[in-house]
Amino acid sequence: MPDRNPPGPRVPGPLLPQEPAPVSRRAHLLAARHLWPARAALMDLFLALRAETDAAMGGSAPAAYGKPYPYGYCREITLHVFEALQRRMERPGCRGSRALQAFLAKGGEGRCVWGILRDTYFQTALQFGALYVDVANDTVDPAKPRVEILPMAEAGLEPVRDAFHFAGIAKSYWGMTLYANHALPALAPVVPMIGVMPDGAVSFPSATVYMAGLFLRDGFRLAEEWLASAPPPPEGVIALLRSRLSAGGLAAHPETGGKAALAACRDARARGLASDPKWVAACLAECERFGAGGNAPNSEPIATPVAETRAMSTITFEGRSFALDTLSEAARAQVAGIQFVEGEIARLQARLAAMQTARNAYVEALRAALPAE
Repeated sequence: MPDRNPPGPRVPGPLLPQEPAPVSRRAHLLAARHLWPARAALMDLFLALRAETDAAMGGSAPAAYGKPYPYGYCREITLHVFEALQRRMERPGCRGSRALQAFLAKGGEGRCVWGILRDTYFQTALQFGALYVDVANDTVDPAKPRVEILPMAEAGLEPVRDAFHFAGIAKSYWGMTLYANHALPALAPVVPMIGVMPDGAVSFPSATVYMAGLFLRDGFRLAEEWLASAPPPPEGVIALLRSRLSAGGLAAHPETGGKAALAACRDARARGLASDPKWVAACLAECERFGAGGNAPNSEPIATPVAETRAMSTITFEGRSFALDTLSEAARAQVAGIQFVEGEIARLQARLAAMQTARNAYVEALRAALPAE
């Protein structure tokens, strides 16, 4: 990949969905008043919520990359805990929930966030102003404590800055190689990246709410920079996409596709398409229709870490491991059914991502259309 200068400051504007928020002085003060004095109680609260999540998910969760729950379930655990916390806050009954209630009542904010942790891997966590809470701290290394609470300044979580930042972590953590989307130039402004895993699996890893929002935020300039600098997809990748798509959607030649993708960015910027929610949703829906669509919405894209890439030969169910080739035909049919349902869930989540991105664009368009205060 070509050398590149360090990125400049983040483009001012609203936070992206699940983007870690900068910690303001007010956020520090609110955390110091309401959260840090109750840190032990907060730990008890999140450990209890995590135990509820484990009870709900652990018994039936399929093995991820050949390893039993909680390995690989960072996103799912975090979202489950966050939803349970929101229900708990309706009737706060312990010191930890009351501390959070007081924090929120004074203008504090709690959100589920996604970013790059310690320049090593993608991470989903919870942010309460100046407080970082990882309720899935053991999903890579089971020996770690299940919950970690740190100041945001010490956590090492940062937003994905651009496509190059994303590609570097995807390569080192997953083994995924990222290419410029010269194959589908019409979609390239919103979905400029094609990913290929070591086993040959092809996807559009940037077809998520966060990454699409990143490219929309500056009028597709970050997308254009990636498309101009990143390597084109190999012919084999284009052939694979061609087998999935109608031929009319693909560029006839990567060089032509590269020029067309860059032109598409400039055209989309000139036409103000970043503020057109229908167009954005249509682009993401096309990726879904192509069958190589993006990953989980509003969260880290789901991919196999490079050290774990291998064909699944065993499954783990309710704490027991089984070799697939020893199972009965009926049992293998049930495994296939679970895999099918999980694929359908991922497809529906990708569709939801498109609709959430469209809603965000409508909100921004409304904000621009309302009279100034």
